[in-house]
Amino acid sequence: MADENPYTQRTLGLLKPETQKLGFGDEIKYRITRTGLVIVAEKRLVVPEETAMKLYDRDLETRHGPEVRRWLVEHITSGESVPMAVYGPDAARVLRRVAGENPDPLKCHPGTIRFDFAAACPIELAIKDQYSVRNIIHAADPHRAEYELGLFFTEEEMAFHPPEEWRYRFSGAVSLLFPEKPP
Repeated sequence: MADENPYTQRTLGLLKPETQKLGFGDEIKYRITRTGLVIVAEKRLVVPEETAMKLYDRDLETRHGPEVRRWLVEHITSGESVPMAVYGPDAARVLRRVAGENPDPLKCHPGTIRFDFAAACPIELAIKDQYSVRNIIHAADPHRAEYELGLFFTEEEMAFHPPEEWRYRFSGAVSLLFPEKPP
């Protein structure tokens, strides 16, 4: 955890190569920060294959098959990406809600990043035609957020100490996205 507050955490958001090619990076970052989340670290890089294999690990391969893992690794290593350390209350859940909670952009709600900036076809066609799943953002699962952040950032790079008044700013954004109390 990045903070003593159990509802404040950090997570990984990763803008995939299409965001750089299509010029959507700034708009996507704006949408993320508009929720009250803060991008505390970011960098531009071509994700090394070794890092991609850790990001898309054996668990993903077990659930979806080795071909899907291979396509995802090929996709994320195909050009410049932007990993971001994102901080805020319930950050992983908020980021996944803003990104779109389904990897298939066309199964996400309008207004989510994946739906609005869809860069290719639905997952079923991607698998059938042997293309990687082409959504333009990766948002870490809450239980893997710290692990995935460690693939791209050191603790020093993610150091962030928000002013006390930000707690009020954060609480409003979370209550709009999640009217129910976080678990």
